[in-house]
Amino acid sequence: MNVKPYLKTILLVLSILMVSISVNAQNSADTIQIVEIGNRYAYYKNNKALNSNLLIYAAKGNMEAQKLLQKSFNKRIASYGFGIAGGFCLGWLLGDIIGCAVTKKNIKERTIVPLLAGGAGLIAIGYCFELGARNNAKEGVKLYNNSIKQKINY
Repeated sequence: MNVKPYLKTILLVLSILMVSISVNAQNSADTIQIVEIGNRYAYYKNNKALNSNLLIYAAKGNMEAQKLLQKSFNKRIASYGFGIAGGFCLGWLLGDIIGCAVTKKNIKERTIVPLLAGGAGLIAIGYCFELGARNNAKEGVKLYNNSIKQKINY
């Protein structure tokens, strides 16, 4: 039995397998991974967590992705602002209710509805901005990862 043809075939298959593994390893190391943790997303590159600033910096090679990530960052800042303002309104109302209960004073009913509606409305607006920020970040990461895959395929 002649072993040389089998040996050549095995070496050829192993070399093709090694090349495909190295290309996939390079692809996975350069891309940004999105991990859903509860109700939020975490972003990782090379097994390192990325905050918003690092995420924008990581996508510096792709201008479209960087613009989407910057837009996401701006929307997240707006969502924090609306959330804090809404939380302040609801906290003020809760503090007023507790204070009136402790001191046995009558609560000013004319302040309950505006503070409750205003606080809930501001939090809802902040949540809408947060959803927009998440969508922009996911789209920016997709654009960046697709550009990495295209570079590797050439």
